[in-house]
Amino acid sequence: MTDFVDGFAARRLNAVSSFGAFLDPVADKLLVGACLVALTILRDYGLLLLIPTAAIVTRDVIATGLRLVPGISMPVSQLAKWKTGIEMVAIAGLLLALALGSAILWNMGLILIWLAATLAVYTLGLYIGTLIPNQNDRANT
Repeated sequence: MTDFVDGFAARRLNAVSSFGAFLDPVADKLLVGACLVALTILRDYGLLLLIPTAAIVTRDVIATGLRLVPGISMPVSQLAKWKTGIEMVAIAGLLLALALGSAILWNMGLILIWLAATLAVYTLGLYIGTLIPNQNDRANT
């Protein structure tokens, strides 16, 4: 929630900087990754959480690394923003489930984190697809 408020306030007050624009998504990825890894460890590395955690963390490392390469432009897609939102809701649900001991909340959080992991893999594929020149373009040149 604070991430949303921070971004909203920065845009509203015209306090957006290139450093902030770079650091905000990196901080989001670190926060999400750390939470998912901690939850996975707390749940004894259960595969139902380990697999989506690995997919999300791997995707975030690759996407961030690609964005750091000079000459590569990968604007954030709307679908990737949805992925991040779903991740945040899923993590909040999983944390709340642990605090309350609620199996229903835990299962809902797992469903959402699997949805986020699916979107993570899909959006990474879209990003990589934009980096690979179209075969038809090469044939026409």
